[in-house]
Amino acid sequence: MQSKAKLGWKTMLVAGLLLTTACGKVDDLPSDVSDALKSNVDTSSSSKTNDELAAAIPKILVGLEEIKQEIKGLQTANIAPVKPATGTTTKPSTSTTTKPTTGSTTKPTTGTTKPATGTTKPTTGTTKPADDAAPSGTEEFKKLLDKISSVPFVQASVEKTERHITQGRVTSVKLNMYSKQPNLIKVDVTYSSTGATGAKIIYNSGDGAKAKVRPGGGMSFITTELPKTDDRLTSTNAYKLDDIDLFGVVRRFKTGYTAELAGKTTLNGTELYILKVKASGTNSLDSRIDYEYIGYEPGTLKMRLWEAYTADNKEPFFRMALTKMEYPASLADSTFKL
Repeated sequence: MQSKAKLGWKTMLVAGLLLTTACGKVDDLPSDVSDALKSNVDTSSSSKTNDELAAAIPKILVGLEEIKQEIKGLQTANIAPVKPATGTTTKPSTSTTTKPTTGSTTKPTTGTTKPATGTTKPTTGTTKPADDAAPSGTEEFKKLLDKISSVPFVQASVEKTERHITQGRVTSVKLNMYSKQPNLIKVDVTYSSTGATGAKIIYNSGDGAKAKVRPGGGMSFITTELPKTDDRLTSTNAYKLDDIDLFGVVRRFKTGYTAELAGKTTLNGTELYILKVKASGTNSLDSRIDYEYIGYEPGTLKMRLWEAYTADNKEPFFRMALTKMEYPASLADSTFKL
């Protein structure tokens, strides 16, 4: 309120001065106004009054200058912000949302399409060398079988799970297996879901009709011979020992089977290549088998996985994981004793 009051009298004073300045001298005013002013000056002024007026003029001028500055400030405060605001909402906004956006979405995008097309060709080029460099399933299958049949000794830890194809019951076994050329096999059963834990078995794979057996537990002091067809030695689906050991796998797969590389998997942190193996005719282990998977380490050619599938089931009914497999230079003779 105080500032408005000050502005009121200052504005009136300025208006009067401006009128005086705009109209010229006092003599230029209308006669009645001019005569009144002159009369007022001539009759009421004294030398003392003139001196006081002369002394007050500089202050009045200073006051006028302050009033001018305040008026300018008010003009700036009330008028100047309007123009920048209008400029911001119209011109900058229009240029940002129209021209740059149009340029970005049209020309640059079109330019990006061509490099993407160019990228496709190098990818295709990369695929072909990879395909060319990848070994064929047939070659890898032969190399794997030749490796297993040629090494003098094999030592492996095995976990086998088998489901009866018709009855559905599942059994599992864990064992340590040792082999020696030409066909000697020793098995130590560390766990069996059928009660054979602790048993030890020695036999010649693919030769002879019997195996030497030392039972586990309280009967471990007895050594006996059992036919390989005895149900205490055969698997859940009645496969004989020398049909599913490493020597038996090699013998069977060497004739009448084809293989293709089906992909990769990981077993205990080790990357394996997977071969899909199919019989050219009827599978010689079991006619119900549609195909089998063999997983192996490509660098060392160590077989680490064997699975068998029927045609109507996506899960293997037979799975043997070789959690550890080594090709040692030698094994002590005591390894192959009961």
